[in-house]
Amino acid sequence: MILRIRLTRFLVDIVLYGFLIGISLFMVIPFLWMLTTSLKPPDEIFGFPPILISAHSSLDAYIYV
Repeated sequence: MILRIRLTRFLVDIVLYGFLIGISLFMVIPFLWMLTTSLKPPDEIFGFPPILISAHSSLDAYIYV
């Protein structure tokens, strides 16, 4: 009986933490995208297909500001 309760609790925890991790990624990814976009040169910002991490990243935009 106790083993069944522990197993049920374990499965509920897995589902709950999976959901929370999914929501966290959903909220963090736009900030990561914003950070990587701020490091790209202007010609790569609107490129297709989009590139998450540019090979030509620099801090020039921050120096300009």
